[in-house]
Amino acid sequence: MGKSPVSAPMATFSRHVGFRVAIWRKNYAELRLKIEPKHLNRSGRVHGGVMMTLIDAACGYAGSYESKTTHARLTASLLITTAFLANTTKGTLRAIGRRTGGGRSLFFARAEVLDGKGARLATGEAVFRYRSDEAAQAAHQRHLKQLAERKPGKKKRI
Repeated sequence: MGKSPVSAPMATFSRHVGFRVAIWRKNYAELRLKIEPKHLNRSGRVHGGVMMTLIDAACGYAGSYESKTTHARLTASLLITTAFLANTTKGTLRAIGRRTGGGRSLFFARAEVLDGKGARLATGEAVFRYRSDEAAQAAHQRHLKQLAERKPGKKKRI
């Protein structure tokens, strides 16, 4: 029940933030982020927007896993509530998202962000809308085209 055979697609923003999908399966996702200076606010602590991004992504991945295809279902965040409980300055953050319910067009999810010792730093709940299969296929094709346009040895922003 670890990693899935379906690859987790990473949006440009997600790559910029720098998290990785550690575990992804039906109704569950776990993300990891090694804290870097770019993740800190002017007080030297992890910026709340970074934690909210992890909550958004963990919830979205938890609800988008699709074992019957080679790509994930695309989703759009409709509502996210976040509670910031504590903070940290270094180490690795872990965001755990769980799909908690929903139907054909909407789903609900809950996530928490933990520090390296397992202390809860933030929690959140979200509502997402599933995008159409056509939109997912088009996004998958755009992603493949962007990857093909990259030159080996040279990083290109996409």
